[in-house]
Amino acid sequence: MRTMKDTQQHGQLPAENAETAETAECAECAPALNEEALRTLGIVPADDRPPFDIIGDIHGCIDELRRLLDQLGYMPCEAGYRHPAGRRVVFVGDLVDRGPASLQVLAIVDAMRRAGTALAVLGNHDLKFLRWLRGEHVRMAYGLALTVNELLTVPEGERERLRPQLTAFFEGLPGYLLLDAGRLVVTHGALLDDMIGRWDAQVASF
Repeated sequence: MRTMKDTQQHGQLPAENAETAETAECAECAPALNEEALRTLGIVPADDRPPFDIIGDIHGCIDELRRLLDQLGYMPCEAGYRHPAGRRVVFVGDLVDRGPASLQVLAIVDAMRRAGTALAVLGNHDLKFLRWLRGEHVRMAYGLALTVNELLTVPEGERERLRPQLTAFFEGLPGYLLLDAGRLVVTHGALLDDMIGRWDAQVASF
């Protein structure tokens, strides 16, 4: 589990202390949040009802993503995909790195989130790319260089337009999702039972 912009805005995990907070333990655990707060953080979406198709790490593999969506019955719709029966995808983070087309993957996921046909959580690779987008120093390992180079090869004008859009996209992803009235928890890594319904420095760095 990692940080997101909402955590920073609530003063629980300042950006300049993100790396320290990732390994720190909070002295006191924050109480469970009410539903309004969870909705504000994006942990409980406006529509949390199933059915869902849960898709794990894509890592920039656009062909595999398109093939999987096709096999699941999703049909191309504008920039994204839509299921004729109203099913939605839940992307479990790590959208970027390692594969050849991270930007295309992000375009599809963003379009589907905007259209209400998908939900997503932040993965550790996504967070590292977000930190790079913010201008922070990060180690170019585990495929990050591929994603960065992909963005840097985009014409300058388009790149300057994309960078803030990508930053906002990642900052808007929650650390985990509570779906189906709390019966389904989706996160990229793991959560302890007593962390469900909370969002604080300890949960963000778990």
